This record gives sequence, structure tokens and C-alpha cells, in this order.
Amino acid sequence: DGDELTHRGQGGVGRVAHRGQGAAQPFLTTQGQAGGGLHLDRGEAVAHQVVELSGQAEALGRNRLGRGDADVEGLVLGDPAPGGGQQVGEYHGTDEDLRSARQALRTVAQYHAPAPALEERERRNPIQHPDDAYQLLQTNADVDDALLLVGYQVYAAESHARSELLRVALERVAEARHSAYLLRFLRGEADTGPAHDMPRGLHNLGNTCYLNSLLQYLGFIAPIRDAVHRAGTEAKSAEHQRALSLAHELDALFRDMATSKEWALTPRKELAYLALVPLAWEQAYACSKDELMSQVTTQQDVCECLGNMTTLLDQACPSDEVQRLFLGTSIQTLDPPPKDSPRTTEQTFTSVPVTLLPDVRSMYDALDTFFNDEQVPWDNEARLQRRITLKQAPPLLQIHVQRVQYDRKAQRIVKHQAALDLPDTLYLDRYMDASCAPPERFDALHTLHERTLALRRERAALLEQVHQLQGDELMALERITRRLNVWKHAAEQNQDTEWHALLNEHAPSELESVSLIMRAKAQALTTQADALHTDLETLWSEETHLPYRLASVCMHRGEATHGHYFVNQRDFAKNEWMTLNDTHVAPITEGEVSKDPTGATSYLVVYVRQDVQHILSSPRH
Repeated sequence: DGDELTHRGQGGVGRVAHRGQGAAQPFLTTQGQAGGGLHLDRGEAVAHQVVELSGQAEALGRNRLGRGDADVEGLVLGDPAPGGGQQVGEYHGTDEDLRSARQALRTVAQYHAPAPALEERERRNPIQHPDDAYQLLQTNADVDDALLLVGYQVYAAESHARSELLRVALERVAEARHSAYLLRFLRGEADTGPAHDMPRGLHNLGNTCYLNSLLQYLGFIAPIRDAVHRAGTEAKSAEHQRALSLAHELDALFRDMATSKEWALTPRKELAYLALVPLAWEQAYACSKDELMSQVTTQQDVCECLGNMTTLLDQACPSDEVQRLFLGTSIQTLDPPPKDSPRTTEQTFTSVPVTLLPDVRSMYDALDTFFNDEQVPWDNEARLQRRITLKQAPPLLQIHVQRVQYDRKAQRIVKHQAALDLPDTLYLDRYMDASCAPPERFDALHTLHERTLALRRERAALLEQVHQLQGDELMALERITRRLNVWKHAAEQNQDTEWHALLNEHAPSELESVSLIMRAKAQALTTQADALHTDLETLWSEETHLPYRLASVCMHRGEATHGHYFVNQRDFAKNEWMTLNDTHVAPITEGEVSKDPTGATSYLVVYVRQDVQHILSSPRH
């Protein structure tokens, strides 16, 4: 016990101090392997706490900090080892990992580095490379300072166990960029905020970024601002009182957003409560407002929140002026007509739900999943052909992009992260029912609809064949081929004549040839489907009688069960776009509207009819 040993390894020199197997005292062991790895342990009592300086480090059994060489200076978050150390981007670590590694650094330095060297190393950022810092913050070097800071604040708020580590990463980025903006934030200095004529930001009340996005969106709609300002005070019922209270809260906020000199405002908790908690919840649960709020602010759906708010505003504001902004009418046609049911029925909507299928590329493709023609079951046995067309489009067309789906293989819900192409001008002519067209255009539109229907059905049949060719059978075939090749190589190495003969009888090359043929056929069918898609677009290229302009895009960054919302909003008076991300307000380019550099994707898309686009304006105009 207590003897000091010196060990010379192949790749480095280390000193070992052993203080007993069962004690909780620290001891150092040196592996003289290439890379000169040093292990810090605390005896058998806590032997699961390990910090490894070479290759992968493992703290508390699963928390890892990677390091690629044996020098003490690069203990924390350095390069991976040549043998496959953990990249910082693959595992982010925790604050506890960081503190453990720093303590290990001090302990190891007692034997390998003089005090001045240790002090100098501790003053330096433990993240040596900016790329590692970007990976830790889940962003990249192309993101501007303001947007990067918003992402950091959201990530830090959601990751309490990594707040210190995330701040260290932000400090490394600020140093690498020489960013005065980020350094001011890190020093705790106040932000100067947006320009005077820019909209005001909104402070997050706690997991309410979806509400902030909707408040900014609604605040840009001039008729909404006017309607809540004229809302009355005499309530007819408890529900009506809630509706009036919401209207008054919105009116006060919109007036502050129009006149305040503060660069960011804080919505009142009462406003958040009325927007998020239905009256039925109050009546059903005997608990406080804070408890009810905690149930809805964990990860509220932005479209549910919007629906609740507009329903209340319909009750609070006279003459249906709010409802008319969003209300549209569709026509459902069943063929053949079911017994005792009409062939056509009209249905109203305030938003259009579209499904992001694998072959959906643009907003037109997405709308095709709602205004479509498909077989539906009827009376448990019969199947009818159902077609949905548009009778009347609302001034503001709200499109809910349904990205969350259930993955049967993974047995969990997942979010489809693919970007959706959003045209600046969307023409709704192709979705209008021919019966709603002027008499002189009925025949032409009817012919276009019939041709469209034929092309869609032909394309759907091709894509179904592609799906079958690229399905489980092909994957199983390729998996078997890879396994047979492994077995064949092993048989040749071991000179196993029996296995070799069997594998020659069922040659992997034959199976590989079959899989290649299947993939080639699937590619040929995909090419045909793409050609039909082009034909569809060409078919309607001259129909531009009903134009809508892209006005607002509510974005979501994250996964199916968590994430962050913000809104990209168009100011038609200035013909420019801006992002409104809680307290962060800044202009953006058209290219950033739907293709966000941080990986956020469109969730709620709003188009405004071109002849009324003037109704959308900043509260500060």
C-alpha cells in the first residue's frame, strides 16, 4: 500500500500511485498502450466512475467525454482517439461529466504538470475546436449570432443537466467568431433589441413559444386588431366572459406591441391561461390555474391553441368578422351515391390538414392529400369513390402540415423532418369545384379535372409498385446476400469444403443480381412517376385566376414530443420577411422562410388571397 511505481509503456510514460483496492481513495493506473491512456478510478466501491483520457471516457456507466491523445491538456472534449473515440456531437455529456473531468485533470496534473501549467489550462475553454461547440449546440457555422443565441436559450432551458456545458460551448463559439453580440450576452449586458419600426419580441412564459408565435401572427392581421379593440364588455355567459376577457387581453398586448419602446414585452399570464385552457377543463378539474397551465404548456400543439383562440374571438367579436377571415367551404362528392345519403355535401373548415407523405415535395403535393380522390369504406363492406373539392376559399388559407406519424417498425411516433417547398404565389384554381366556375369556363375546367384525376391515379399506381419493390422483401434479400458473403468468406478462410459447396449451390451473386434488378425496376418506375408529376404541373400552369401569397410560416424545431416554435412573418407594406422567435426579431431572406438553417420545418403555413394582402401589416405601422 502506498508504494509508488513507475511504468514505461510503448506509447507514453506514466506514474502509478495505488492506495488500496477497497478504499475510496483515488488511484492512477497507466496503460502503456499506443496513446498512453491514463485511467482514474476510485477503488472497487465506486469503480463504475471512470474518466478515460485515451479513446472513450465513461462516467457513471454511460456518460462519455472523448479524447484522442494522452496529454493532460486535452482532457475534456478533444478529438476522438484513432481507435474510435466518441465524438462530442454524438453524445453531448452533462455538467456532471464536465466537473468530473475537470477534477480528474487536477488530480492527474499533480503528477504530470506543474501548477502554472494547470492554472493556464483551467483558464482556457475545455472545448478546443469550434466544430465541437457547434455540434454540442446542435447548430452550424452558417447560423447568424442572433438565431444561434435563440437556439442556445431554448436548448439550455430544456436541458438543465447540460446548462453549464452548453454555456461553455457558446463561449467557444463567441471566441471563434470574435462576436461582440454573443460576448455581451455572456457578460450579462442588455441587448439593444430590434429597430424602432420592427415588431416587438415576446418573452417566453415557460414552454409557451407556440403561443408567442400565434400572438405575433394574429397581431399582424389588421382586422383582428380592430375586432378585439371594439369587443364589448357585457357578458351573456361564463364562456362569453372568457371570450371577452381574451379579446381585452389581446387588445392591450397589441397596443403595447404598437407603441412600446421596450424591445421585448411579456404577455400577461391571464392571456396565456385564457388562450390555452378551455372552460371545460376548469369545470372538470378542481385545481388551481397554475396546475391547469402545467398540463398544457409541456408541449402544446400550435394548431389546437390557434383553434381555441379563434373560437373565443368568434364569440367576443361582432358580425362574424373574425370567422370570415378563416372560414372556407369544401364539397364532398360520393360516387356511386350511397343509399339514403346525398351524393354531395358541403363542409366548412378554418384550416386545411395536409399529410407529409414520402412523395410530397411541394405545397401543391401536400394539398393534393386533402383535395383528393380516393376509395373510402362505407357501411362496413361497400367502398365508394370520394372526391373533395373547394367551393369557397377563405381570405386567409391556414394549412396545417401534419408531420407527426406513427412508425410501426420503431413502435413510436416520429416527426417527418423533410423540407416542404412553399411557392411565393399559390394558385388554387386546380382545387376549385367546376360547378363554382363561370358557365363559360365549366367545360374547360371539367376536362382539366378529369385529366388530373387520370394522371393522379396512374402516378399513384406507379408509386405503389415502387413501394412494393423497395419494401421488406428487397431489404431481406439484400440482408441475406450480405450474410451469405460473410459466410462464404469464412468458409474459404477455414477451408470448410461442406459449407463452401453449399454456398456455391446458393451463390450470393445470384441473390445480389435479383436485388439489383428489383432496384433498377423501381428506379425506372420512379422516373415514370416523376414524368407524370411534371405533366400535372404543366396541365395547370395557365390557370392563375385565384392567386394567394405566402404570408406566414410557423416553424417547429425538434422532434415529435418536444421542440420549439417560432414564426416567419411577411410585412406586405415593406415587402420583406422577418423572423419572430420569442424575444429575437430580425429580418430574413426569402430563402430562409421555409428552409431554416437550424433545421426547423414548417408546421402551420398561411397564404393570403392576393386582392386582400393589405390586411396583413405590422402593429407598428
